[in-house]
Amino acid sequence: MEITTEYNSWYIILCAVLAGLYTFILYRKNARQNELAAWVINLLVGLRFLSVFIIAILLINPLLQKWVTQSDEPIIILAQDVSESILNNKDSAFYKTIYLEKIERLKQSISGNYKLVSLPFGADVLPGSAPILYSEKQTNYAKLFNEIDARYAGDNVGALIIASDGLFNVGANPSYYNFKQLYPVYTIGLGDTNDIGDISIAEILTNEIAYLGNKFPVNVGINTQLLKGKMATLTIAHKGKVVAKRNFEITSESDYSEQKFVFTADEVGAQRYTISVTEFDTELNLINNHSQVLIDVIDNRDKILILSDAPHPDIAAIRSVLSKKDNIELDVALIGDIDKVYSSYNLIISHGFGGAENSNIWNKVWEAKVPLWVIIDGKTGLSAINTFNSGFQLKGSAGKTNTINGVFNDGFSHFKLGKETHEFLNNCPPVFSPYGEINGYQKSQVLMYQKLGSLTTPYPLAYFGKRNDQKTGWFFGEGIWKWKMFDYQENGNTIQFEEFVGKFVQYLSVKEDKSRLRLNYNKRFSESQSVNFKADVYNKSYELINTEELKMEVTNEMGSKFNYVFGAMGASYRLDLGKLPAGVYDFESSVFSVGEKLTKKGSFIITPLTVEWQKVSADFNVLKKLSEKTKGKFFLVNELEQLEQEFQDTLKFPSISYTSETKKSILHEKWIFFLVLLLLTIEWVTRKYKGRY
Repeated sequence: MEITTEYNSWYIILCAVLAGLYTFILYRKNARQNELAAWVINLLVGLRFLSVFIIAILLINPLLQKWVTQSDEPIIILAQDVSESILNNKDSAFYKTIYLEKIERLKQSISGNYKLVSLPFGADVLPGSAPILYSEKQTNYAKLFNEIDARYAGDNVGALIIASDGLFNVGANPSYYNFKQLYPVYTIGLGDTNDIGDISIAEILTNEIAYLGNKFPVNVGINTQLLKGKMATLTIAHKGKVVAKRNFEITSESDYSEQKFVFTADEVGAQRYTISVTEFDTELNLINNHSQVLIDVIDNRDKILILSDAPHPDIAAIRSVLSKKDNIELDVALIGDIDKVYSSYNLIISHGFGGAENSNIWNKVWEAKVPLWVIIDGKTGLSAINTFNSGFQLKGSAGKTNTINGVFNDGFSHFKLGKETHEFLNNCPPVFSPYGEINGYQKSQVLMYQKLGSLTTPYPLAYFGKRNDQKTGWFFGEGIWKWKMFDYQENGNTIQFEEFVGKFVQYLSVKEDKSRLRLNYNKRFSESQSVNFKADVYNKSYELINTEELKMEVTNEMGSKFNYVFGAMGASYRLDLGKLPAGVYDFESSVFSVGEKLTKKGSFIITPLTVEWQKVSADFNVLKKLSEKTKGKFFLVNELEQLEQEFQDTLKFPSISYTSETKKSILHEKWIFFLVLLLLTIEWVTRKYKGRY
């Protein structure tokens, strides 16, 4: 420890001179002081000199400099794998009882010499006090290593001990992890590496969504090991009833086969199918013999009618696109063939009619108040269209046409088309457009303009309007069948043409949600995900409100009901149900708004997470490589005593000592104040006692 100052050391001598001068003046010889004994005068002089000198020294702010040596004790981290796969062997009872006792003894032994930290891990790193239940659905070594790097950055980590079966299914391969700190990793191999006879459902490929009445595939991939020559049975059940059953022979010691099925979606809602394969006596793991898949069957198909006064290749081109879509129920009819109930459709595509002879049909189409896509050809009665308040005016006469190309409107923003489709539309062959003028339209609604030769005209080729609440789309020309042929000629497919027609139809047929309670949520979650909802509530003026209590009742497959209340966030509502067990859940949300009860019903699916049960044998190679890379050691579970001996030598994992320098102003030392006070007090008491005051 040293005392230093920010000023030159000569200032200390100056302080002593000033203190001496002040004391000399105060105690110079006079008649009153001659009466005091010499030792008393010397005492008083000394006391006053010291107190004044100390006060003067404090004015130059002296610093107290110290060197402190600290010792950083090594930290030993014990990371225990608590994922489900640890119990995936014949010794599962051992890992629930005897193994836990042995690990506890190892902890006590190590903690006697070092600071021991426990980190149970699986999909996440759990608190050290968490019980070892082997219930984690996934294993993620990378998250464990990242947590250690972040939590113990700069600390003296002596070693890391990992007790695991070496299996991982999330994150990077632990063998290739780049540790930020250098310390040995000791590994304990849990489980059994011996191959045993096993059959498992490896994967299930199917559609997440199916439309009512449509067929959907279910392809089941099956892995088998050491079961050559045996016959197995695959069954698929729906609502407790077997809907498919198939026997197959296992032809090799390590085999993979795929069984394909096709089912019909004949019931609306979330449909759960249970898939099972034979359970053999030699198997230790029977969980991977069973799985389930959930199909959300919806009856949300759009009914679309293509109506024309005569067959036309444009109709065939559009029909070829729409007939591929599962969510569309398509009808094609001539106006003289059948009397349709037009209001039952979600969209009507009319081609080439509108003259006086078809005015009755036109009236019925308009009166149906369903979205309408009108394709105007050279024979369409232009004056008749103007009578229907279509949002623009046509000036021209039927029978006269121009040969025009299309130019995409970059200012159009109602839906997006790919860059390739933009270029495709700008280069398509010309169509025949009625000769005349188009006025009164809104430029923001124009998808494409007409191009006559090299001149881009102000007249739209493809346009979207609105008649009251009825959305309308207009194509002022015929011959788009050539666009499909051009697309195939240039690209070998019709992707761009299909996108153009598909987006045109989708924009017109999409249903506007005018309900005052709207929910936004995913219909499918896994067991590892939190189930979240977002909700918007509107008053009768369609203004967002969140002052009322929004409730939700959730019902699981067993009929148990759970009640929740949304929380307000911003102008909306949010609800977090947390993680739920696998199954199908129905819900009903309700809120009272201006005395009116608003409700919304729905369902969602929680898919099971079984990746921990897909492999039946431990993988010690991963653990061995990790220890070898970090200069640690690998131990079997019956070698824990040997691992314990590794940590008996305290010199093997030494503490780290380091010296730090600190500087502190003496002004902060309270004892200085009391010292000066003591000196002045003794002086004052002595003078008082001797009668000098």
